[in-house]
Amino acid sequence: MMALGTIYPLGALVQGVLGDHLGLRRVIAGTAALLLVAVATFLRRRPDLVGALDDPAPADPAPADPAPADAAPATMAPPMSTAGPAPPSPEVTPVT
Repeated sequence: MMALGTIYPLGALVQGVLGDHLGLRRVIAGTAALLLVAVATFLRRRPDLVGALDDPAPADPAPADPAPADAAPATMAPPMSTAGPAPPSPEVTPVT
């Protein structure tokens, strides 16, 4: 985290100076190409680390549905409320 806080402003400063001299389009296109080369090199040299960037596999996969295909669907009763009616909302008085 400290490296990000240190390197990010330095990179922005370097890109700003280069942008003043070469133009922003060239600098952005050049840095995008450098990033593409860096990622491609990383993928080529360390393909085993690419899996670390993915979500982990679930520990226990969900079991298959044990109900047979011709079984009747289950029905649910409507929810019951035992709390009674809701209390009235309080009046809002304007502040003068």
